[in-house]
Amino acid sequence: MDAFIADCRKRVPLESVLADLKEYSQSLDGELLELINKDYADFVNLSSHLVGLEKIISDVRRPLLDVEEKVLV
Repeated sequence: MDAFIADCRKRVPLESVLADLKEYSQSLDGELLELINKDYADFVNLSSHLVGLEKIISDVRRPLLDVEEKVLV
């Protein structure tokens, strides 16, 4: 493994690899922002579809807790 790394260092300077990685990272950041912005409206609208979810969860929770209690007894 050490020989492989030493051989790679001779062929490609670490500064060049670092520069390439920084450029790639910036490119990925840009793509991520594009994806977020593209679907942002859908993401924001998702929360509006969750209105009333707390009541639904509460309605389901009670019977489940009753069953759990019976199983434990």
